[in-house]
Amino acid sequence: MIRFDWIEKHYYQINTCFLLALIMYCMAGLIVPLQFLSAHPLVYGTITLMGCLLGLYNLLSKKVHLKLSLLPWLVAFFLLNIVTSLLVVNFGYMANFKNMVIFFLYFFAIYPIFINLGQGQAKRLLSNMFWLVVIVNTIGDLISIGQFVALIGYHVSDYKGLIIRQGFIESRLFGILASPNYLAIISLLVVLFLLSQWRKSQVTWMKVVIVSSIVINFVYIVLSGSRTALLCLLAATLIYSMVNISGWQLKKRFLTICVVFAAIGVGSTVLTQ
Repeated sequence: MIRFDWIEKHYYQINTCFLLALIMYCMAGLIVPLQFLSAHPLVYGTITLMGCLLGLYNLLSKKVHLKLSLLPWLVAFFLLNIVTSLLVVNFGYMANFKNMVIFFLYFFAIYPIFINLGQGQAKRLLSNMFWLVVIVNTIGDLISIGQFVALIGYHVSDYKGLIIRQGFIESRLFGILASPNYLAIISLLVVLFLLSQWRKSQVTWMKVVIVSSIVINFVYIVLSGSRTALLCLLAATLIYSMVNISGWQLKKRFLTICVVFAAIGVGSTVLTQ
């Protein structure tokens, strides 16, 4: 029987490296100046190989298919994808093959990670993932806002040869991202995550950094002109407020919700004019 003592001993560190590399790869695909990284065969080949090896380890050693109650449904979906790929092989196979690899990574390498780890390690890993997104996304937002201040707008070709807009162009801030809608949604998630970290933080300078990052990400959401992100922001505000409403505080909290909605709506309208 093959022993995986070393992998088991460093399971948390290996999964941390894999997930952080995967997140950085995905973020590089959204940031146009970094897209050459996500398009490089060595980069995506290494991440794919590492993910496949982790998936095989989870199946052969961890036996996640026996521990996770919902995984059999994912396995059935994966097998069905293989069958349908074989049925349409005459019409092409590369796209279907890529999909199967992606499904394998998600189902057997990423999905079981947080189950196999302890609660403390899982929370730490999730926090590290979000902080990486915060750092990369906030830097991208800051550079994009600088383009807005300098009124810089231009067109470039991405790694696929498609012409895309960059900077502040057509009364909308695209920035250095391939799509302002994607970045605006990520910025919203960053804002929500940072709000939770601000409540936990007891260090003054850390609070200042968190608030500054929140402001930068929120400004990009407004300047991006993404209606989807704005609707999500309003929905998140409503849901968060409703969750915290109870009993006698209902009228007071409802008034607060109305004020917040009005402030966000008016502020967004003014800034996008």
